Amino acid sequence: MTEPILRLDKVSQQFGGLKAVSEFSLELHPGELVGIIGPNGAGKTTIFNLITGVYSPTAGDILLRGKRINGLASHVIAAAGISRTFQNIRLFRSMTVLDNVKTAFNARVRYSMLDVFLGNLRYLQEERDLSDKAWYLLERFGLEDRARERSSSLPYGLQRKLEIARALACNPSVLLLDEPAAGMNPLEIDELIELVLHIKTEFEPAILLIEHQMKVVRSLCERVKVLDFGLTIAEGPPREVSRMPRVLEAYLGEPDEPASAAG
Repeated sequence: MTEPILRLDKVSQQFGGLKAVSEFSLELHPGELVGIIGPNGAGKTTIFNLITGVYSPTAGDILLRGKRINGLASHVIAAAGISRTFQNIRLFRSMTVLDNVKTAFNARVRYSMLDVFLGNLRYLQEERDLSDKAWYLLERFGLEDRARERSSSLPYGLQRKLEIARALACNPSVLLLDEPAAGMNPLEIDELIELVLHIKTEFEPAILLIEHQMKVVRSLCERVKVLDFGLTIAEGPPREVSRMPRVLEAYLGEPDEPASAAG
């Protein structure tokens, strides 16, 4: 087994008297796809917020390629190679599909404001290069025909695709997907599963997935960790974990649909 690209070591997060996450540990290896599941309020999105620098953990360490990143600013962590999507889609709704993807490159531009004002060769060449990269991603996601449309005009499933494409524009080594199937119909869920498998093969990020749809979890995840009230209560292959009595009790679901009652 290779060294983990992302490691969380007994990470805890407390908000006043509430312990949202308690001594959570995880190793994510290059090319691996791991799921985090659990009912509402389990602490799943809090973990993503800790990884991406929205919160600094109360205790424990978060390491990217062996280097401690907790306490760093979100943009520094993003530049280091961690990118995410959100449960509630966060697009620039008044901007075009193409410009939404191009915004992800802003932290990587080398031209100055003076170059922009002068419209010189350095600025023009770099903008052309960024546009080419953005168009490539849109083509890979089947969005090139909608490139000039406002992102708000896209159907829900395509908005999800666009958000993931924008996350990949940062060329992440770790991709965090927060409930990508939320609000999708069965056909869109099938397309999402194929999309994530394609991303894993072509772009090769390590992927950490939060999801309630067990069809998605079973189809994609090599292993899952189950949270309940901030505590890890189970870990293992999805089909095995979904039948564990303690997991069923947490979800109040049936063996084949343990996440159906979760919001």
